[in-house]
Amino acid sequence: DGLFGPRSSPASARQSVFSLPGMDKPDQWAARYMAWMALGGTEKPIPPPVLQVVGDTPVLGTVISRGAAASANMLEVAKVVCGAVLPNAQDRAYARTRYSMEIGDYDLWRRVCAFRNQAPVREIEVLPSEIISVAKTNDRPKFQSAVLVYRRDSPAYLPNTQFWDLYDGQMKSGVGANVIEPECIYPKLTGGKTAEESQRLFDDAYQALRNTNTPGLRPVCPGSSLVPQPGTPEKTLLTAEEQQTWALQGAINAGLSVFSYVDAVTRGEVGVQLAYDQCEQRNLAGNP
Repeated sequence: DGLFGPRSSPASARQSVFSLPGMDKPDQWAARYMAWMALGGTEKPIPPPVLQVVGDTPVLGTVISRGAAASANMLEVAKVVCGAVLPNAQDRAYARTRYSMEIGDYDLWRRVCAFRNQAPVREIEVLPSEIISVAKTNDRPKFQSAVLVYRRDSPAYLPNTQFWDLYDGQMKSGVGANVIEPECIYPKLTGGKTAEESQRLFDDAYQALRNTNTPGLRPVCPGSSLVPQPGTPEKTLLTAEEQQTWALQGAINAGLSVFSYVDAVTRGEVGVQLAYDQCEQRNLAGNP
């Protein structure tokens, strides 16, 4: 009856509130207002049990622990989730262990959080011995070395630069919005060997993998200048502030998606989505 009403004339109430001088597109302003309120714009206290229900809402009957929200803001849970699904600099498996991939919860959040919110490139440091081992077994690469996360604004990432997109398991060019989780690999220098020797071992092993068409083989990262040298600041790495900004944008995406769905329902443009266990509420008359 308020933001989406009245019921007799859906969405008309907010037209008078958000149609002020210099504020065209009242629906957009209303959506932003809702996201702002849900991220702390209201001083009204929200009972902790309600927040617990929001955070622990089951997905297809599966209870998922999404981590405790740091405040009583309704979108704080979404911010926590987006912060977790952002590719981690050390161990990407962290997000996968928290959000089930079988029921689609992880994939849903990954898509919502990343919408117009490009995740960084992950550059995986690989020992020559690791890639040699993969080449001998012709196995899917499972590199265990340290992972570095870089921003996408590097001048080395040209439009034709090849990346492996972990999101859908495909090789893609550039770092556009259609590339969700780009990855590439670069050689790690091994003890007792010169840079030239390590590079040669890596190149030989990598070529062997290419010759055998190893599935999931990541391309080599462009430009050695991207690899931090010992004793130099890692300026290309995402900062903690940048990671927080990414999570905040993802939470806003979640809020706007809710606004869009509820708005479409109140306007009669889409039907209410039934839960997976509400089959008895479907009207099957005339349907197979």
